[in-house]
Amino acid sequence: MKDDILKEGYKFTTRGMTIPDAAIFLFASLTGDSHPAHEDDLYAKNSVFGRRVVQGLLTLSICQGFISRQAGLSDLLKANLGINDAKFKKPVFPGDTIRAKGEIISVKDSKKNPQNKIVTIRMTGFNQNEEEVISYETVLLA
Repeated sequence: MKDDILKEGYKFTTRGMTIPDAAIFLFASLTGDSHPAHEDDLYAKNSVFGRRVVQGLLTLSICQGFISRQAGLSDLLKANLGINDAKFKKPVFPGDTIRAKGEIISVKDSKKNPQNKIVTIRMTGFNQNEEEVISYETVLLA
């Protein structure tokens, strides 16, 4: 099964997750990212987005979490080594449902331990309207 999944070109689509207000406030509490654009309706109403927005790093974290719940991958991946080239394409709003598509774009032997692989996955997140909201590459140890 490992050889079927851990290869360049392997693609997957995740299930969706609707982002509740509780997640936004909890993320703000845990990280300190309590900008009024995330928490204050009156402030956000007069902002560039016209309403409150989800923290970009919360969106990235949710998409990254999708990988750990992806059938087949979750048992193979051991550690997160990095996030590269993250781009926040469109705002995500409270109540939006996001899902992601992933594609393995690189699999290399680990230089430190040849039994391990270094896997790079291109992730793209979408909202319920199929609009791309985030893209990035994640580098993982397998």
